Amino acid sequence: MKKIITLLALTAGLITWFFYMHKTYQKIPIISRISDYRRVLLGKEDLSEISHWETIVKQNPSYPDGWAKLAELWLENNRKDLAQHSIAQAFELAPFREDLEELKQQLK
Repeated sequence: MKKIITLLALTAGLITWFFYMHKTYQKIPIISRISDYRRVLLGKEDLSEISHWETIVKQNPSYPDGWAKLAELWLENNRKDLAQHSIAQAFELAPFREDLEELKQQLK
């Protein structure tokens, strides 16, 4: 009986997690992925990409990947003050991500 209850609880948790993630990722515009492709193809960052990511985090402030990307762009443009703010926002939303630790180390 305990195994059945545990299995039902795990299934309910998995279904809840799936719907939460689906709802979260629907808010991320497809243009954000296109900007990554543009960056790879052109091989450079520009301020229009920063303004693009600022728009994304304004539209969805609970998107830690957006804050992390914005911090990365600010670091590449030598704006440590703004990068620090973006990293703090990302840490608040996802405190256990290793890539954020790496960005924090780059800040020092």
